[in-house]
Amino acid sequence: MRVLSLLAVSSLLFLTSCFVQEEIVDDIAMVTVMGFDKGEGDQVLASINVPFYQSNTEVINKYYQTEAVFTKDATDFGTGESDIPMVIAQNKVLIFSKELAKDNLMKYLDSYQRDPSISTGLFVTIAKDRSAPLLENSASTNQDVGVLLSKLLKNNTERNFLPQTNLHTFLFDYYQPGKDPFLPIISIEKEKYRIDGISFLKDAVYKGEIKYDYDTMVFRQMKESFSHGSYTFHVKDDVYASIQNLSSKKHVEVLNASSKKPTIKIKLKMDGFLREYTGSKINKSTINEISKRMEESFEGKSKELLEKFEQWDVDPLGLGNEIRKNKRGWKQDEWEPIYDKINVEVDIQVTIKETGVVS
Repeated sequence: MRVLSLLAVSSLLFLTSCFVQEEIVDDIAMVTVMGFDKGEGDQVLASINVPFYQSNTEVINKYYQTEAVFTKDATDFGTGESDIPMVIAQNKVLIFSKELAKDNLMKYLDSYQRDPSISTGLFVTIAKDRSAPLLENSASTNQDVGVLLSKLLKNNTERNFLPQTNLHTFLFDYYQPGKDPFLPIISIEKEKYRIDGISFLKDAVYKGEIKYDYDTMVFRQMKESFSHGSYTFHVKDDVYASIQNLSSKKHVEVLNASSKKPTIKIKLKMDGFLREYTGSKINKSTINEISKRMEESFEGKSKELLEKFEQWDVDPLGLGNEIRKNKRGWKQDEWEPIYDKINVEVDIQVTIKETGVVS
């Protein structure tokens, strides 16, 4: 048995030596972010950023632009302008123009989903307009732009409104029956990157977007349980309140799943603290009023979002998938015609644990 094991290991080592090409870090250009726009004819215009570390603190970004039919070919052509080979294994962010997103993103993501060297944690984003302007001035910063953008996206999923997002979640939502994917939108203003909104797609085709504000907070609450993020709303007259989310939990209940008009109840429980309040008094009665007003405001915004999703014919909350889990013989082609007929009820219970600043 030991001899057989040794033979097996030897075979694996032999195969590894045949198929794995060793690369020395100093001899390759590690691409960390790429942007894609519409090129000439059927080609895509690729903007490629490669960081070169000069010291622990200084980075020189080199910018390349190439055109190719396939996104991977663009990297190969970029190597034609570089004195060392370009490698995408450490790519952290992909940016697609809105024009390409309105075409079909899977045409450009297909090679990435089949490449074992690509991390499924890779962030996929859509540019507010074109992707090239986001990277053209990368040489003016001394930070790795790919790392900078990935930190921006990671920070906003961990500490703010942005729902969990990466290549893995996009592909999961794309292939999941009764569910549609979403992607963050990024922009640049005065050389500062920012998340501009969230785009929604049907069959990997852009259909609509919401701004990165309290609508995004409501969307994330309806989509997944999470902590962090805040919600500001009107209480009465000229009085406003801001609630910091400590934790929120989501529960979905499906009624009459087999009928032609099922009901889906999205029940949310949120614990938070009163971060800011422009009123003068805070007592038990005030806290109850603030909680009630937030629940009304939140449920109103959730209704507006659901109407937009219905208008765009997208299902980012996976309502079809919730019915599929409760109905035998569920079929996608039977679900889509009744999507606009289902009754969706959103109910949130807000508990304010403590108070913060009084203006």
